[in-house]
Amino acid sequence: MLKTVKLRAGYGKVMILQGVDFHIGKKEIISIIGRNGVGKSTLMKTLIGEVPVSSGSIEFAGKDCTKLKAYERAQLGMGYIPQGHGVFPLLTVEENLLVGQCINGNKQTTKKHMELVYDYFPRLKERRTQRAGTMSGGERAMLSIARILIGEPSLILFDEPSEGVQPNIVELIGEIILKINADLGVTILLVEQNIGLVQQVSEKAYVIDKGLIAHELDKAMINDNETTKRLLAV
Repeated sequence: MLKTVKLRAGYGKVMILQGVDFHIGKKEIISIIGRNGVGKSTLMKTLIGEVPVSSGSIEFAGKDCTKLKAYERAQLGMGYIPQGHGVFPLLTVEENLLVGQCINGNKQTTKKHMELVYDYFPRLKERRTQRAGTMSGGERAMLSIARILIGEPSLILFDEPSEGVQPNIVELIGEIILKINADLGVTILLVEQNIGLVQQVSEKAYVIDKGLIAHELDKAMINDNETTKRLLAV
């Protein structure tokens, strides 16, 4: 579904990613973990097209998208939920959801799409006329996921979905990620500091350090707290 080869990217002359190689198969749930400042969010921004590639390549669903714009990648089916959730604070819940119709070339949001996201997130249905900026961190997280689902993506990039969210809602987000993957067949790539969430959903994890993939963890290694503590120790 997604593959990078010797991916280098950064800001100006400063290269944050130093040659990242990884892949994620169709319908997999994989996490990218690592200490602060090692390149996790830069990787996500590079994958979606917000940070230009200096060298190397990105392949999505069999297509080289290294030079495509962010909106072109979205229309191919790549959904992106940025750190901080990225909702439009002055728009209502329903207006935020309608923005999702641009994803994946989906030009019209149908009743079916709205029923789907309200089935996943009944709280959003109750608050559909409320401005997003007045909602809690957990509700904004739900809204950001729901908006992406409107566009029927085949891949969702989650950047720190637990940020600013209380623990019980973090667990709910994990349940929703698993349900999206199981019910809709959506591939999930997750950047996350909350190891509990990583353990809840991930089949595999890559540890990034100094702009490179340093380790690959299977499910057993992810669930071993001693292993994760050792690899993420400062």
